[in-house]
Amino acid sequence: MKICIKLTFVFLIVLFSCTKVTSPPYISPPISLNAMLYFNNSIELLWTDTSNNEDGFKIDRKIEDSEWEIARGITSENVESWIDSFSWEAKQYYRVYAFKGEYRSEYSNIYEIGGD
Repeated sequence: MKICIKLTFVFLIVLFSCTKVTSPPYISPPISLNAMLYFNNSIELLWTDTSNNEDGFKIDRKIEDSEWEIARGITSENVESWIDSFSWEAKQYYRVYAFKGEYRSEYSNIYEIGGD
């Protein structure tokens, strides 16, 4: 019994010493989300990239009281704008975040436009 316990203990020590624990990468969030409106009913979202390790950016949109449309738009790294269709009839909200693989930054500020 003592030998079995010792072997189990040694096995656990070896297992944990070989397991690499890593923390997720810190990804700095985009800032200063703003927009330009065009006559063809499109909106160009613009932000400032503050990270240097992102794979790209994802853009979420929410119309009035609906749920957020997650990753409505996706860009590649170092891209700081994205164009979407737009209507003045309903209030729309946008937010942007940087991502690296399965990890993401905090959200940018929320940009609100349209509606009453």
